[in-house]
Amino acid sequence: MPRFNGKPAVAPLTGAMICDDWYVREIAANILEKIGWILTDPVARSYYLIGRKGWDELVEVRPSAVSPLVQSLADGDWHIRKSVAQVLGEIRDASAIDPLIRAKGPEMP
Repeated sequence: MPRFNGKPAVAPLTGAMICDDWYVREIAANILEKIGWILTDPVARSYYLIGRKGWDELVEVRPSAVSPLVQSLADGDWHIRKSVAQVLGEIRDASAIDPLIRAKGPEMP
């Protein structure tokens, strides 16, 4: 029986990392981890960490994480938006201030 090495799945899975649905991102990140995907691009790593809810690690990635985090402020789940806002606050990048203000909605404590 041929072994599956995962390479054909990498492109669609990395594409799923920018999906608006957090659950899709989480599943894609879990599969990428299981097939041993090697993270070489810092922006891709940021999307991966968002999918894995690796909030502490995202603070360490810093500038590369800001754009993916700002994009995630539009997530449908307020828990995700809250965590993203906290990480952006820890990163303290001025480019995130306006998106953070716009993202603050009535359901986000």
